Amino acid sequence: MGWRWTALPTVTPTAKPAVSPITELFAGDETCQEFKPKVKEAGRDLTSDRFKQLLEERGCQVLSDRKLGQPDGVAWIEYGSIDSTGHKEGWKLAKRLPDELDGLCAIITMLLEGGWKTVRVVTDHGWLLLPGGLPKFELPKYLTETRWGRCAHVKEGVQSDLLSVPWHWASTVHIALPPGIGVFKASLEYTHGGLSLQECLVPELTISSAAPAVDEVVITSLKWVGLRCRSRPAQRRRGCWWTSGR
Repeated sequence: MGWRWTALPTVTPTAKPAVSPITELFAGDETCQEFKPKVKEAGRDLTSDRFKQLLEERGCQVLSDRKLGQPDGVAWIEYGSIDSTGHKEGWKLAKRLPDELDGLCAIITMLLEGGWKTVRVVTDHGWLLLPGGLPKFELPKYLTETRWGRCAHVKEGVQSDLLSVPWHWASTVHIALPPGIGVFKASLEYTHGGLSLQECLVPELTISSAAPAVDEVVITSLKWVGLRCRSRPAQRRRGCWWTSGR
């Protein structure tokens, strides 16, 4: 188990590409909107579809619970609905966490049993959860280019006493943050984007399988009996062969 600091602000459009294996493909500038970086070569906003396409173009397989890929390479798989559930249901997220963790364990087990030797679990950001709502801090929307619960891109020329941090993808862009656990929008029980330890310090888990990996599978015999096919595959595990009838 390890840890790392997330990108700022701690929102998915900024922090997810920063933790991906293709982070070097992205950059930002003053024209970027909604905290999204751009694809360097194309100069276009990074979208979910473009992100997956770039992963595959760089040789990183995009997996799902029905597609395990080739375990002799590298891959990316996304799991969980903690963030969407938190934004939608607020404090009720707490009820969902045991199921989310059980599902994560199932995904890890599936990958290891599918032949992957190592699974690295990362997340883009942490979050704040306060039943009844986080304290509201005033920042009029008309003063900002983008204003989310815990972060805002203030318009050029607007003077503000708020804490300001450089955007991860462009140091010339500064992001305003509310003090403490304050938020710029009312009635938020769950949110993220700020500078609290809960949002910025995230875990990294690396899980390896102790089971021997399957190196090669071949069909040693094949025979048709009527409309039934009988085959005998053989698998080599660390130098030795074992067979089973079908």
